[in-house]
Amino acid sequence: MNESITREAVSKWARVGFALAFLALLVSGWLSYDNIRRIGRNDALIIHTHEVLDEIRDLLKNLAEAEANQRNYLLTGESGYLQPYLAAASSADHHLARLRKLTVDNRLQQNRLTNLKPMIGRRLVSLRTAIGIREPAELCEVAPPTPVVPAASLPAARRILLVEDHEQTRLTLVQLLERRGHTVSAVGNIAAAKEAAAAGVFDLVISDLGLPDGDGYELMAELSTALRLPGIALSGYGMDDDIARSRKAVFSCT
Repeated sequence: MNESITREAVSKWARVGFALAFLALLVSGWLSYDNIRRIGRNDALIIHTHEVLDEIRDLLKNLAEAEANQRNYLLTGESGYLQPYLAAASSADHHLARLRKLTVDNRLQQNRLTNLKPMIGRRLVSLRTAIGIREPAELCEVAPPTPVVPAASLPAARRILLVEDHEQTRLTLVQLLERRGHTVSAVGNIAAAKEAAAAGVFDLVISDLGLPDGDGYELMAELSTALRLPGIALSGYGMDDDIARSRKAVFSCT
């Protein structure tokens, strides 16, 4: 009888142990499944975040390209700069629509996009207005080639510090200025401009207003105060506040 009771007890505890093991297996499986789902959700959020950031970068890149090509057209009158300008400017609405779709579940981001759209629109109108001033008859008409100026009538050669972060615009300006006999030191940011100004002697500063490590207003104000250098602001934007800030920073021309 004792042996029978012992067998029943062993069998009972065996069943209990098996049930506990099975329960532990179920809990472990559920936790593993939940972790996999969380990882999947996190991966999806990371991918979504990168999509939004990529779209913002593309929008900013296109706006920068629109400004750079517009500026090159204003400087040279070459119609080859108009098509890239138009393509870059027209893509702004596409990128904004894409951003709005990607952030449809985020009310704060939607409000920011709502505020951003008219700001971009005003900037693009400013770019288009400047092109219209240069060539009022029609956007795609090409200005006649600039006649060669006799050397005797050229202005005195100057030592110019050029500050422009867009490479193609910087190269174009260097070519235009050097053709007129000027000596040009070209840099792409404020830090390099300050180093060049401290190391060299210049008669004039030509600076972009939007630079990667600051803005041309602050740079010109500093160089004007420290070195008494006159300056020319370089920008495709011609809004009243841009002109006012330029003159306040002692730019002699905008």
